[in-house]
Amino acid sequence: HLKIPKASRRKRTRKSHHKWIRSRERSCKCPTSKPIPLRIILLIGNKNMVITMLPNSPAVKAVYLDPTTGVIAGVEAAAKTSSEKKIIMECGTIETATILEVAKAVTTSASTTSSSGSSISFVDAPVSGGPMGAEDGTLTFMVGAGDKASFESAKEVLSHMGKKESIFHCGDVGAGTAFKV
Repeated sequence: HLKIPKASRRKRTRKSHHKWIRSRERSCKCPTSKPIPLRIILLIGNKNMVITMLPNSPAVKAVYLDPTTGVIAGVEAAAKTSSEKKIIMECGTIETATILEVAKAVTTSASTTSSSGSSISFVDAPVSGGPMGAEDGTLTFMVGAGDKASFESAKEVLSHMGKKESIFHCGDVGAGTAFKV
């Protein structure tokens, strides 16, 4: 399972992060995970980037699109108190149609929160490399980002899990997923 080695590698880089695992069985195995259930909105707080790696499209829709407890709702709430750019990134290998559905919801959300001066971007960055790549910090990411600044921000964070030369900008949102699939 990739999440635990990546989390321990991120811990070694001294970057602040929170971990929340949807599965009770996996959550119990990871000492850095948050107890279940926990509203995602509480995890986001003042963070400027949220990274998920979910197993399938139904999980992505549930975690991102729930109007009260979803990632988008949490980022919207956080954007109201901060003018800093917020980036939401999904790193699982998910159907392109689902990635585009989430991207559309983020775009709609961003247009409603722009009055606060904050902006919200969605990035897809499916990963390749398996548990050994996670442990060694040699994962490869195929990134779909709507603008260069979002890609560069994502690359900076992803470089803690993979080498910078193994993080590729494949095009607009959805292109990373389309490239991998």
